[in-house]
Amino acid sequence: MIIWMRIALITVLIISSGSATYAKDQPSYIISSGRVPQLNPIKYEIAFVSRFDNRIIVDSGTPGPSVDDVIAGSGTLWDKKGVQIGRFDANTRVSERLKDGDKRLLFVTYSFGDGQDSIVILGVGTYAGTLGLMNQQVTNTFSIVGGTGKFLAAGGKCQITRIDQINYQLSCTAFTDY
Repeated sequence: MIIWMRIALITVLIISSGSATYAKDQPSYIISSGRVPQLNPIKYEIAFVSRFDNRIIVDSGTPGPSVDDVIAGSGTLWDKKGVQIGRFDANTRVSERLKDGDKRLLFVTYSFGDGQDSIVILGVGTYAGTLGLMNQQVTNTFSIVGGTGKFLAAGGKCQITRIDQINYQLSCTAFTDY
């Protein structure tokens, strides 16, 4: 009798531990589900101007402006007082040609100070003319998909508006749990 009670107890422990059961009402590939203790994310409001110092066009697709062309560049970051606060590296790839411009996948790393703190954005924006600049005075919104330092694993969004030929105004909201 004691042996059967031990076997029953062990069986109950195995079943209740979740290691041998599937999550209720979930697809078969989900083994288990549960709540994660809520963290208190830190919200950062960030505003700065990015200024292109270098910009190159790589004709990667069919000759001439076409899908798959790359427009890359780098530059400096400036605060509202005109003090240089960092640098950026940008890479765009034409994903669709339009009558009056194109759509591009944008990937940018903005590094602040000595480079320890950074945010990374990703998304699709609209651009004017033949492999031209972002449409002036039109705001494009991009996702924050990561970062380093105080912005480690950040999420959120950045809104970018082109001010003139080389300057872009950025307003970002970043969230991080670290």
